[in-house]
Amino acid sequence: MFLTAKFDRTWRAMTQFRAKLGVARFRDLMADVPDALAELGSVAHPGLAEFSLLLGGDDFRAFLADITEALDAESDPGAFWAKWIDVVCERTKTKTGGPKGSA
Repeated sequence: MFLTAKFDRTWRAMTQFRAKLGVARFRDLMADVPDALAELGSVAHPGLAEFSLLLGGDDFRAFLADITEALDAESDPGAFWAKWIDVVCERTKTKTGGPKGSA
């Protein structure tokens, strides 16, 4: 439940952010987020920074590409959540040695 709520908040925030910026600018910014987080630190965008830490470099870039694509398609976030919750749980399991889904 904890991860679902986190993804839900992120989805809502990204939807609102995209609406304010417009599609083209949002896409450009999502491509720049990993480098910007590295430069600005986690204080500027704690939600994204947390996903960045959980997922790591390449997976975080894939997460941003997937959320951008899902928002562009105006799809239901359920499939997006399912995929990335599984990835986060698997990454957490690998880091902690705990059972899958214990995050």
